[in-house]
Amino acid sequence: MIWSRLIVVFLLLGLAFIPATIAKKKGRRFWVWYTYGLCILVVAIPHALLIGKTKEQKAREAGTGKDG
Repeated sequence: MIWSRLIVVFLLLGLAFIPATIAKKKGRRFWVWYTYGLCILVVAIPHALLIGKTKEQKAREAGTGKDG
């Protein structure tokens, strides 16, 4: 019984990295999005996919010659 709860907790802790990593690549703060993913993962993943890049991230990519 306790093992199944621990597995669920660790699974949620791991899955919260998905929206946080996506948002970080778009110039957002990782730990804010990680916390958001922990709280409401089902909403955080599509939200992270739909948000745009920050102005700073766009400027960084323009400065290095990457396509955005």
